[in-house]
Amino acid sequence: MGVLVQYENVLLQKKKIFAWLMLKWRIKVRTVFLKQNIVNNDQCPFGCHEKETVRHFVFECYHTKLILNKLGIQMDMYVELQDILVETKKRTSKNKMQAWDMIIIATDWTIWLLRNRMVFDDIETPIDMVAKQCADLVRLWMLRDSKKEKEAAMI
Repeated sequence: MGVLVQYENVLLQKKKIFAWLMLKWRIKVRTVFLKQNIVNNDQCPFGCHEKETVRHFVFECYHTKLILNKLGIQMDMYVELQDILVETKKRTSKNKMQAWDMIIIATDWTIWLLRNRMVFDDIETPIDMVAKQCADLVRLWMLRDSKKEKEAAMI
């Protein structure tokens, strides 16, 4: 097995694990880091002056909402992660439905990684750059998906 194939398999596993953790409300955020004595407060690193919980990160954080809005994803009407992955498919055109899960997971994954850079390295990434990186990650993940998902994500 080549190095690239091994890397792609690891990336696929990370994507699945992150999606599972996100659906179970278990991604690591500042409230968890505070309990583990990794950080000294549980405030959102984006300056929201709210406790950073998974719910805050996904649904309530102003910074996350700005990024998602830039990508054309409206989250205001959802309160559960399952709603994002299930209910939004009902409102999504049939040709985009195949790629919806990948788009949401890739977007949250990118925001979460860049949020971690802010928390641990004190590096802030401009919202336009985050939105571009989200779109780039969707394109990268698209390469591993089926032909239908690739076509759906490109629309």
